[in-house]
Amino acid sequence: MRKIIYNFTSCLLIVGVMLFGLLSCKQKSTDTSLKIVAIMPMTGPVAYFGEQEYWGLALAADEINASGGINGRKVELIVEDTQGDPKNAVTLANKYLSNPDRTIFFVTTSKASKAVIPVTDKAGIDTVAFASDPDITKLSNHVIRPYMSFATEQDVITDFIASKGWKRVAFIRGDDQAFANEMVYFHEFAKKKGLDLIVEEI
Repeated sequence: MRKIIYNFTSCLLIVGVMLFGLLSCKQKSTDTSLKIVAIMPMTGPVAYFGEQEYWGLALAADEINASGGINGRKVELIVEDTQGDPKNAVTLANKYLSNPDRTIFFVTTSKASKAVIPVTDKAGIDTVAFASDPDITKLSNHVIRPYMSFATEQDVITDFIASKGWKRVAFIRGDDQAFANEMVYFHEFAKKKGLDLIVEEI
């Protein structure tokens, strides 16, 4: 599972910096590197999200740099720890907005993304949101959300359960907000498909 996440995140970074590399051909820069600012929880209750995404980004940056970089410029991965707090995410984003050589922001979790995107949108900076909130992509035309939304995810899961002829469901989940958000949509789609949630354990 971790290998899949690494590879997915690596591919996403490669595509992102390649696109930026093509655009930056037309721009003069005093910096020799392409900066990728990753704002993610490396500590705190949802650090497991940030850690896995960081490993993928770091792997991609290493592979790109080993092959000569983008248009001769190396990728510089800058990682900032939000500790899972959206307020920290905004503070960290503002730290880099005045840098003319910044490239693209990667932000982890829905709450942090929804807090940061209005700021980066105003500055015209592209942001990749590692988040599942369905409203993320409505916030800006400068946003890429590679994850499926909570709604799509739970629609697919309940479709699978119903296709097996199962009617009674027991759900064991984590206690953070992401899982709570998922359950809102699980309840919605389970009801539509005639599923009975008999147990929900946290």
